[in-house]
Amino acid sequence: MRQRRWWWPLDTPGHGTGTGSVIVSRRAGHLAGTAPLATAVPIRTVKSVVQVFDGDVAKAIEYARQIGCHVVSMSLGGIGFFPGLGEVILRAVQDGLIVMAAAGNYVGFVTAPASLPGCLAVAATNVRDLPWSGSSRGPEVDISAPGESVWAASVNWREEPPTYSLSRHSGTSFAVAHLAGVAALWLAHHGRDALIARYGKERLQQLFLQLLRTSGHRVPPGWNDSQFGAGIVDALALVRAGLPAPSAVRGLRAAAAPRRAFDPFQRIRALTPELDEDELRARLVGLLGGTNRTLGRKLERFGAEVAYLLAEDPPFRSAFVAARPKGVAAAAVSPDRGAMVPASRSFVREVMRG
Repeated sequence: MRQRRWWWPLDTPGHGTGTGSVIVSRRAGHLAGTAPLATAVPIRTVKSVVQVFDGDVAKAIEYARQIGCHVVSMSLGGIGFFPGLGEVILRAVQDGLIVMAAAGNYVGFVTAPASLPGCLAVAATNVRDLPWSGSSRGPEVDISAPGESVWAASVNWREEPPTYSLSRHSGTSFAVAHLAGVAALWLAHHGRDALIARYGKERLQQLFLQLLRTSGHRVPPGWNDSQFGAGIVDALALVRAGLPAPSAVRGLRAAAAPRRAFDPFQRIRALTPELDEDELRARLVGLLGGTNRTLGRKLERFGAEVAYLLAEDPPFRSAFVAARPKGVAAAAVSPDRGAMVPASRSFVREVMRG
């Protein structure tokens, strides 16, 4: 995506350039990626790191499988509405791909697709080997990797032609990029074809995860493995780790159950503990329009954006939580739509038009 759309608050142009540079940059003296000799296959399917349309992401994973990619790194996340996304991930894993995604930023839960069965969930740490303060956390996280103040490529679209530079970035997007490069190194070190011949395609990702959990990480003092995974990935330890017997590795079952239900209302409720359920429903109806009966359908379309704005846009959150009833219509608590987002990028206006 060349430019950020002024009317859409979630656009993130250049994000793929930045995260991709963490994986495969190879120009000496400028920026060295985790796996500098790997081949990057950019697949642009969404324009925002806040994943809204899961079906588009599912198509991208399926395309990566069909063209023969070996590692899928997803620096995006959402609430996870589309059940087919999990099925596509499992199919890719069964076909020998290693699939991973960012755990999420600032939202208090592990976002989809990272939270889905078959997808490795990666949280972020800093240079002191402490969890990055903005990283999502929870039992779904498999491993952590550096994600705070990471040097990466940046694009300045305001100049013509665009200019490129290096700058520091933070987020689980960069943590998963680190792990993707480590996965590529591991495959190259052992030989992907040799690993498949010994273990089978369907067990390749489980083998990688098993080694991450047993040998391929380090555990800083005070580490909380129930929230940030087994530890911080250690590339050298991983490639030096001996391979287990094939009988010791079990493949991921295709019929695995979801780790957690994806109810958009409950996710938004977790972000607004000061509101009870009825107050939250009234505010959402006031924001999105319709009635309580149609709220579920509205949240299927716009729940990810609402959750993102509640976590990332303090003025929006303040206006949403502090809203008071307008008029007497069903005692609805209707936020002041105009105060939520600046008019120049009013997500609310787009919702009400749509």
